[in-house]
Amino acid sequence: MNGKSQTGVRSLRNPDHWMVLPWSPTANVHDLVAHFMRFAPYRDAGDLEHLAYYEAYVAALETAYGRGPEAYWSVVAESWYHELHGSLLDCLEQYRLRCKETENDAEPGRAARRAASPRYSEELPGASTTAHRRRTTR
Repeated sequence: MNGKSQTGVRSLRNPDHWMVLPWSPTANVHDLVAHFMRFAPYRDAGDLEHLAYYEAYVAALETAYGRGPEAYWSVVAESWYHELHGSLLDCLEQYRLRCKETENDAEPGRAARRAASPRYSEELPGASTTAHRRRTTR
């Protein structure tokens, strides 16, 4: 992606590093999808890292919508964009809720109830191990 850099996403654990490198302000939707896919957080990243990632991803896509070849998209391509955008908004909402729940974990017994919930179990049925394989094979 060429052009002047736009804000990336700094690592929350180490602000001297980028979680998502800066992207071009002239990037179109296709460029942004490819860029953000390269920097998707691993499953073991914290909820705040995931929240920062999805906030930036959604904002970048919304800014780029209609720029570049997408301006001439077919009905199928339009549908793809809206499905992608909707999925990202769902992820964003989930991480907002999880971060809000984490803030409230100081309430007695809440953390234990949350840990016992299947929603927060480490290994969910049918969960993908792709991220684990990717980490261990590099």
